[in-house]
Amino acid sequence: MDAIRIKKKYGTIETVRTARQKDLNLRDFITRTAANLEATAPAIEVRQEGPEEVVLAAFEGSSRAIVMRLSKTADSVFNVMCDDPIKAAKTARPMCDNYVSSFRLKN
Repeated sequence: MDAIRIKKKYGTIETVRTARQKDLNLRDFITRTAANLEATAPAIEVRQEGPEEVVLAAFEGSSRAIVMRLSKTADSVFNVMCDDPIKAAKTARPMCDNYVSSFRLKN
């Protein structure tokens, strides 16, 4: 039997906040990302963790499943994301949850 290759995408991006991103709304960002994947935006809870405003979100589009941690500080926006094909979403979810929730800023 041949092994099935699943293309996973993991990534963490830091973006320095510019004047354009000054008023970045985390809920709106998640909602737009879900819409781009033809998914319904999940219930979004924004919480404060030290200097970060943080949102955790998971949603499934027509072909991809996304788990992400989006946060912002006074200076930066951090997007930690795990992206899997929808057919692997169920088995990949625990790994994605661990990856995304492991992100922490050093004090």
